[in-house]
Amino acid sequence: MSSVMTLSQVRRSKDITKRGRFAVPEFCGWPKLMEFYDKCPTLELKGLFAILFETGCRVSEALLLDTDMFNVGDEWVTISNIPVLKKNHKPPKKKIPDYLRLILDDSQLETLEKYMAETQPAKKQRQAPFRTIPIRRTEILIDPMMDYVSSCSGQLFSKTRQWVWFNIVSVDESWWCHRIRSERATQLHNEYNYEVPELMKFFNWSDPKEALQYVRIGSNALKEKVLKSEL
Repeated sequence: MSSVMTLSQVRRSKDITKRGRFAVPEFCGWPKLMEFYDKCPTLELKGLFAILFETGCRVSEALLLDTDMFNVGDEWVTISNIPVLKKNHKPPKKKIPDYLRLILDDSQLETLEKYMAETQPAKKQRQAPFRTIPIRRTEILIDPMMDYVSSCSGQLFSKTRQWVWFNIVSVDESWWCHRIRSERATQLHNEYNYEVPELMKFFNWSDPKEALQYVRIGSNALKEKVLKSEL
């Protein structure tokens, strides 16, 4: 892959396998995470990987993080005011009704289309929401994350999403950006028993469907919940 590839080319490259926005079947485990971390060739890339996993940030969100957002306590690291950047949906465009197309000539249709385009309501700019998350200091990637944060002053990164995508898959093509986020969500459910409400809070998801991808409840889990209620 060439370093001048566009972001879309990086995503479509045949050399990058299993990339996409879907839930991993199970958490890969902390040793696998550390294996990838150790492969990262620079402190910046190591810090980026640790931050992407620990915070569950999208790449665009991680690139906006600042040292002032990190508060280290005895048992918890609290990261405040993390911006939540979601894909924006464009408002539906005005359409000329079919019956008008039948009775207007080409010149009139052109004038009407121009007028409708000019009067199309402007897209409302909503202020980006923020989230604050506490992370246990005992997690393996916390110290590596804070090592990088401590080495910075102000904004942590001055890179592009294209750079992040290219460098993550260059370390190990079985990994890609959204897999890191997916591994975190699966780990939170499997190890900390985060259910839909907790996952929605952690990632600031507005739709329960996103959290449901990671919450897999089998018959044994149902039995365990009944038995716990009888204690």
